[in-house]
Amino acid sequence: MYDIIIVGGGSAGWMTASTLIKEFPDKKIALIESPDIATIGVGESTIGQIRNWANFLGIKDKSFLSHTDGTYKLSIQFTDFYKKGESFHYPFGRAITDNTREGFNDWWYKKFFHPETPYTDYADCYFP
Repeated sequence: MYDIIIVGGGSAGWMTASTLIKEFPDKKIALIESPDIATIGVGESTIGQIRNWANFLGIKDKSFLSHTDGTYKLSIQFTDFYKKGESFHYPFGRAITDNTREGFNDWWYKKFFHPETPYTDYADCYFP
């Protein structure tokens, strides 16, 4: 007899199972995954915040990335979103540098002297 049964696999099912096993080691947990339903895999992105979950499980970055042949997704590119033929990157999470460093101030100066500078230029700088 199981204490917890997770119905459905995929990333969500397996991540849920892993989390519950770590959080409740005394519970008997099962995951039921259909052999007839293929993994869709569309829209599943590994953004930087997954590190918090992996660290909770005791999984180190190098091990996680090498065993999954993965990488962290830092941004998403929107093409033809505002205007046909133009694109921009939307970052996931915070920029690697803080607002006091060079780059950000350079962008502000550019924006001040050239008001037509699109706001997306800053994101393109840090998340090309």
